[in-house]
Amino acid sequence: MNRITTVAAGWSSLVARRAHNPKVVGSNPAPATEFSDKNRKPLMGFFVYRQVVFVFMRKIGSVLYERLAMLIGSMGYELVGCEITQQGRHTVFCVYIDSVSGVTIDDCSKVSHQVSAMLDVEDVFQDRYSLEVSSPGINRPLFEIEHYRKVMGKPVKIRLLAPLNQRRQFNGVLQRVEGEDIYLLVEVEGGKEEVKLTFSAIEKGNLVGDIRF
Repeated sequence: MNRITTVAAGWSSLVARRAHNPKVVGSNPAPATEFSDKNRKPLMGFFVYRQVVFVFMRKIGSVLYERLAMLIGSMGYELVGCEITQQGRHTVFCVYIDSVSGVTIDDCSKVSHQVSAMLDVEDVFQDRYSLEVSSPGINRPLFEIEHYRKVMGKPVKIRLLAPLNQRRQFNGVLQRVEGEDIYLLVEVEGGKEEVKLTFSAIEKGNLVGDIRF
């Protein structure tokens, strides 16, 4: 199993690398770690940016999620959520954390170290993958129905698992949440209309941040 571990604070570039585990590829500019499998070529460390094209996305199991939440909580942070994205044969496991005082790259690095050790014990991924630990950032991801209730009146972006009226992506202001239904006010030709989306039909949702200078 090969792993590339990256951490980030919000929407900033993923530039902090960890090499605390022999399975982690070496960091730049240090040479890459040798693998026990002689047929595999080591990869050099590199910098990547959070500009990811999501080819396939899935969520982790509830048991692993609870263990991660307990581990991260014991360190004084909140597990906002996590997701697994598949980009060809490469898997990216992204963990979002938060705290009352905010999150720094050092915080992400500390959590990355512990999560990495847990994943090795659990042996979650059989093939090569990248571990990313990040703060939610201004475009805060929305994983739970409670997350949507907390951002009512704010702009959000939602992508559905399957098209609704020939659309999978909806941008609008979150009006209200009733049970498992989310109501958005979206722009349409000639004005605005309210759209009802069922929480279970959502593949990915996030707050649309507003940067003011």
